[in-house]
Amino acid sequence: MQGIIIFTIISFFVGVVLAITNKTMNKEDKRIAEVTNLLPGYNCGACGFGGCADMAFNIIEENVDIKRCKPMREEQYKKLKQYLDDHVIK
Repeated sequence: MQGIIIFTIISFFVGVVLAITNKTMNKEDKRIAEVTNLLPGYNCGACGFGGCADMAFNIIEENVDIKRCKPMREEQYKKLKQYLDDHVIK
């Protein structure tokens, strides 16, 4: 009976440590999701990337020119440019 209790306590603590580690290690850059939402969302690949999420990642991480998105309208371009000026480009 003691073995079951000890094993349960150890398992609980290991689970807590894994949950905390997962929370701290898997930080996602919220800017990528926000840039993805500002793109047209066609996932057409005309920019040369696999889709809008891939382009957003490259805009944030590699500083890719947003003009590569062919179907983007002028209003979307202005909103994205403003967002990037405020949050990414320093």
